[in-house]
Amino acid sequence: MEHLHPIDLGVHNFTCQKICYKSRKVARRAARLHHGEHKTPFKCGDHWHIGGLLPEVLSGQMTRAQAYRHKKRR
Repeated sequence: MEHLHPIDLGVHNFTCQKICYKSRKVARRAARLHHGEHKTPFKCGDHWHIGGLLPEVLSGQMTRAQAYRHKKRR
């Protein structure tokens, strides 16, 4: 795995209270550091974050689209 440079590790954003990544690629690389936690990148304004999937999605009871359909795309 490619080594993450400290600038790629993310910056804490006090507006949304999450760590922001500059691109989806960097967020995906950061998510891989959370092995076994099912972290996936998602877009928030001009930045990317990583978050966990709902247990219902992980168990196959619903799709990711069904679980997050109430969220508006930006």
